[in-house]
Amino acid sequence: MTNRTLAEDLALLLLEDTGGFNPRRSAEGLFAAALIFELADLDRLELFDEEHRLFVKDTTQTSDNLLNDTLARLAEAEGSIVRDALGLLAVGLLDRVMTRLAATGLVRAEKQRRRLLFTTTVWPPTETDTRHAIRARLYAALAAAAEPDHRTELLLAFLHAGDLLDVVSDQPEHAERAESLTEKLWARNPELAVFAEQAFQGSGEGVIPMI
Repeated sequence: MTNRTLAEDLALLLLEDTGGFNPRRSAEGLFAAALIFELADLDRLELFDEEHRLFVKDTTQTSDNLLNDTLARLAEAEGSIVRDALGLLAVGLLDRVMTRLAATGLVRAEKQRRRLLFTTTVWPPTETDTRHAIRARLYAALAAAAEPDHRTELLLAFLHAGDLLDVVSDQPEHAERAESLTEKLWARNPELAVFAEQAFQGSGEGVIPMI
């Protein structure tokens, strides 16, 4: 049983071998969306009115400190539209997510000098079995070799909604399977579909733009 958040699993999937992320995609924005998505699935959040303003529905603590901190920050910003909430949460989130992964030995922090004066932190993987296991569960669900558990289903729906499925597979038949599984999840939890739509709207590539 994993004790990682959806954002951390997403980070492992998106992380390049060099320890960085695709610059066309805002890792911070994607991680923020994953945290909101997970809290929505836990029935902690709700949306109101035609602008889909976000409110905390249940302040009960979860079993994870990062999710709890996210919930507290969203409570302070109640009434925000989803996109504004993402911007609030995204600040500094990449370092927080990757530091947690480093603490469990899955990545390491490495400073790199850029243009003589500036340094940046990259996060090369130090253990790949976990990432491979996540990808294997997703691939098995896409290949209809196994029915996904709820966590795998949730991550798959997030990847599909964000046009990120290519981190697992680029086969057309797998995209169709992902759409089918996602639609089943949306049918059971229509509000979750709205959260995903609001998080990913306004980007031609289906990827949250840089915040």
